[in-house]
Amino acid sequence: MRNMKISCLLVSIVVLSGCLSGGRLFPQCSQVNETYEDYILYPEDVTYEEKQPYTVYLKNELVNTTFSKGTHPGGGSYAQALVQLRNADAEAGWFTVIVEFTAERGSVIKNARHYIEAGSVDTFILAHDTGEEVTGRVIYAQSDPVTRYNIIKKRMTVIRNITENKTRTREVC
Repeated sequence: MRNMKISCLLVSIVVLSGCLSGGRLFPQCSQVNETYEDYILYPEDVTYEEKQPYTVYLKNELVNTTFSKGTHPGGGSYAQALVQLRNADAEAGWFTVIVEFTAERGSVIKNARHYIEAGSVDTFILAHDTGEEVTGRVIYAQSDPVTRYNIIKKRMTVIRNITENKTRTREVC
C-alpha cells in the first residue's frame, strides 16, 4: 500500500511538471502591452430646422368693374364685363376672375385667368353672346393658392460615440 501511495505521488508530479511551460515548476512570465479601441457612447441634444408648408392666397383689390352690352355687326347681342384687378401682394402670381351673366333663359358662368406682377393692375375681359337682355356680376376674384413655408426649430437627442485608443498590460507566460 505504501508503494502504491509513492507511485501515485510520482505520477502526480510528472503530470504536473508536464503541464508547466518548459517542464519547470515556476515558468518565466513577461508583461506585454497591447493597444485596443474603446468606444464611449454619450447622448447629445441637436437642434435642427424643419420646413412646414402652408397655403395662402395673394392679396388683391377689385379696382373697377364695368358691364356693357353691344350688338355684333351681323346681328345678335352680347354682354361684356371689364374687370380691373390689382395684385396688392408683394409677390406676382396667377389670378382668376369669374363673372356670372344672367338672362331670361338662365345663368352662364365665364372665367379668365391672368398672371399679374406684384402691385400691378390687369384688365380681365369676359363676354357672353346672347340675343336677350343680360345682367352680370363678379362672383369670384382670387389668386391661385401659393405655398409658403414656416421654418420650425426642433430638438432631438442623438447618441454619439467617441473612439479612444487605449493601452493595457497583460501577463504572458
